[in-house]
Amino acid sequence: MIELNQTYEMNNVISYRAKMTQQEMNDTMNRLGAFIKDSGLTKNGCVTTTTFSVENVSGAQLMDIEILCPVDKACSVPQGFTFKPKFRLTNAAKITHKGSPANMQNSVNELVGYLNQNKLTPITSLYNVTVNEPKSPADIDGTVVDMYIGVSNNIL
Repeated sequence: MIELNQTYEMNNVISYRAKMTQQEMNDTMNRLGAFIKDSGLTKNGCVTTTTFSVENVSGAQLMDIEILCPVDKACSVPQGFTFKPKFRLTNAAKITHKGSPANMQNSVNELVGYLNQNKLTPITSLYNVTVNEPKSPADIDGTVVDMYIGVSNNIL
């Protein structure tokens, strides 16, 4: 089911944006987790990612991606990271994907098809909010990801 006019907000967000491979993204997520723990911070919400573009460079897939993680209080962040006091996405279309991440493209296709069918114009990249992350590979089918995309409220 697709919901419209949704708002997604986070406070005290640690952000990291770069062009990286999947392995580099995993390493960055681990560095972020270690920083949060070592700084005495507490994750205060769901990790959110958005991919701005994907390109192939020397046979490797390079993603321009941003990782957003809300924490319990304001903090100084390591070099390369950014602190955002507030993140707000408004007038978004939302779909919830439940099940294996391998099938997530089906949910993306459903959302994009809905936008096209209803002549809604996306104005942001797609934000993936991992609501329920599997604890082990056996739990992969329990994955829940809310996907948001900002849409223009212009009528053209």
